[in-house]
Amino acid sequence: EGFVMNKEEWVRKLKHLAVNSKDLTGDVLIAIEEILDNALFVYNHPSFMANGSAGRAIMAEIEEAKARKALHDLKRRLRQQRYIEVSEEGDRIIGLTKLGQARALETRMAEKTKVLLDDWYCVAAFDIPEDINKTRQQIRRKFRHMGLQYHQRSVWVTKTDLSQELTDYIRLIGAENWISVFKAESKNLRLK
Repeated sequence: EGFVMNKEEWVRKLKHLAVNSKDLTGDVLIAIEEILDNALFVYNHPSFMANGSAGRAIMAEIEEAKARKALHDLKRRLRQQRYIEVSEEGDRIIGLTKLGQARALETRMAEKTKVLLDDWYCVAAFDIPEDINKTRQQIRRKFRHMGLQYHQRSVWVTKTDLSQELTDYIRLIGAENWISVFKAESKNLRLK
């Protein structure tokens, strides 16, 4: 258990197995088991890292593998939620879907801090048909998350300058027929 192979030695071993094995599946499983045993040994014995570059190299490989897996899992989740488009092979992100663009814009708006001048407000007014009540509820939740405040029936306001972003967002979600966004001046309006 004292000897640990570096990355190049493992690659050579796997290539050798690929060419010479009589039971490739079994031999590869054995090699994977050895890799894991060595990795766990190094991981559980941090003092081993002080004994040369092999330990540090294996720890770096473990950390790199963890990062690759985390990215792979994130990509899979984003794809399942239909936020991203991936290449046909599934190995490369090629862009955001409209849903992904809308979700990113929601986050940008929630984090935006640029405030309008005194007495000016960004206003979003909507008239969404009753038969799609679920959409109205979702819009209200999204507006609240983005920092807008309920003013009166179907009218939401904020001091943050979100007019362009809200307009883009509404277009992305296909609600431009129901929601209007504009800037308005009001001496009497006060937000909580």
